[in-house]
Amino acid sequence: MIVCSKKSRVQQYTEGQCRRINLTLLIACTLFFVIIFSSCSIGPEGPPPPPPEYVCPTVTTNPVTLKMVYDSTEQAWIDTVVKDFNSQRKTACDGSITVQATPMDLGQSMQRILDGKLQPDIWNPGGSAWLSLLNTQWHSKNGKDLVNITNTSSLISSPVVIAMWASEAKAMGWPVADSISWSDIANLISDPKGWGSYKHPSWGKFKFGNTSLDYSNAGLEAVVGMTYAATCNENATEAATATATTSNTSSTCKKTGLTVDDVNSNGVKHFISNIERSAIYYDSTTTSLADQMFRRGPTYLNAVAVEESLVIQANDKTKYPNLPEPVVAIYPKDGAVVSDYPFAILHGNWLSPSKNAASLVFRDFLLTKSEQAKAVQDGFRPNSQVGLGATTDPDHGIDPELPGTAFPIPDLNVVQAIQTNWAQERRQFDVMLLVDASSGMNFSTDNIPKIDGAKTGLKTFVNFMKDSDQLGLAAFFNDHIDTLSSLTSLGSKRQDILSRINSIPADGGVLLFDAIAQQFQKLQQLPSTPIRAMIVLSNKADTESTTSAGQLLKLITPPAGQDSKQNIRIFTIAYGSEADANMLTQIAQRTTGQEFSATPQNIQDVYQQIGELL
Repeated sequence: MIVCSKKSRVQQYTEGQCRRINLTLLIACTLFFVIIFSSCSIGPEGPPPPPPEYVCPTVTTNPVTLKMVYDSTEQAWIDTVVKDFNSQRKTACDGSITVQATPMDLGQSMQRILDGKLQPDIWNPGGSAWLSLLNTQWHSKNGKDLVNITNTSSLISSPVVIAMWASEAKAMGWPVADSISWSDIANLISDPKGWGSYKHPSWGKFKFGNTSLDYSNAGLEAVVGMTYAATCNENATEAATATATTSNTSSTCKKTGLTVDDVNSNGVKHFISNIERSAIYYDSTTTSLADQMFRRGPTYLNAVAVEESLVIQANDKTKYPNLPEPVVAIYPKDGAVVSDYPFAILHGNWLSPSKNAASLVFRDFLLTKSEQAKAVQDGFRPNSQVGLGATTDPDHGIDPELPGTAFPIPDLNVVQAIQTNWAQERRQFDVMLLVDASSGMNFSTDNIPKIDGAKTGLKTFVNFMKDSDQLGLAAFFNDHIDTLSSLTSLGSKRQDILSRINSIPADGGVLLFDAIAQQFQKLQQLPSTPIRAMIVLSNKADTESTTSAGQLLKLITPPAGQDSKQNIRIFTIAYGSEADANMLTQIAQRTTGQEFSATPQNIQDVYQQIGELL
């Protein structure tokens, strides 16, 4: 069967318009579908019948529940359209269709799918590159693909931009279109004068935020854009790239056809490392990282790489009534990648033909003009075939005519090389693990001793870290604090620290405040170049410390005016119902960390989530 496939906004930049189809064949195909699928019950406003590979095996009144996992940046829109869809009780082969949609970090959802812990019928990542990444790993484990990539549709789109405060963007040349490049950002980061080079020395050093390439679509696509921008010389050496970036020889930069050799060149590595070393920390979602910037203001972060939609949402006075000043979208003059939000039906063994047909009904509902208009209201660009324009209100800080150049996502092997090199070039982590080993840890929850669950979680985190990161381990038990492994490079001691985790006993009282204070002061003495953090697991309220709660909170609160890159973040885990969750939340919030609740059953996932937030 010949079809005219729908192309995403990104594909239109690089592949041109959809090919014309012979009218005779079109009529024949249409008649074929009418005959084959006349027995399927489709809602009155539903899409055309499913294609032949999804023939309805039966027609029943049994309700169908579709499970969908999607990129969290879409939540405002997806919440609305799912509610609309469910209220209309549409049908396909069987009874009424209900969609259960869950927002999730991309990297986390992909890994859970690969591990068999998650079996959604529909996966809606931020960009198409993730479909190839999922297929490759799924194929290696199961001998087949999980997604038919050629049969996916782009629901909406959003360019990945640099979100900046308006006053700082103006200092760099905005609102003149194409006035700021990745090269300008890289040069500002490396300039010892910092913002002084733009006549604002009081602003200090430039602070840039990016998300992890292994978990965030915008993080990955931003570094893809940086990589294109860094190829300003055919043989990009460090010296050549520096010359190219300062002389703005953009005509020699690649706009397509990125290769592994480009990614592995010294000049490209140096360029990306120069930008990434200014990151305060690496979050797993742009939604969370952008929220930190918009709530804390210019002294915390100057810029983050995010989807354009988040810039529009930043200027929403309802969501951010205390926004210090407007946020604007910088479309790097080098070019930018456009997130295309593909709708992918997963062909796992859990998917029935009826669910396939129901998924197509839901997909076509999302592409209707009324539902696309709601996406525009939430800051997204609609599917190009719907005929709607993007938000044009200048108060939203965006320009729907940009970017001038849309970089295509390169081949999968190039994407994987970018992820590998970024892991080597990103800032180093210095992390101290602190675990409550008091006597209460001997109790069980659903037949799992709490101490055993904690050990499993700790080992999960250790295996998450790379060899060049520094890791330490301390436990408070038997009324004292025991440093089981000091903060040193993990590579040479990985097995030793795993063995030490296995040997942790559970005995005595709780020295929570003293233990945090002691290890925090040790971290303060280390250089601030790496990303420094503590992860504290607590089973019960403090019973033995000489340090008071007030003294601890004063100690860990960053001084006014301190460069946010020097902050030590504390992540706390309330392990069970007897933990002092209120105090643990205060400790985390004082340091821009986060508090989690855990049980022996989910502790591995919690440590994994914290690893994604570093």
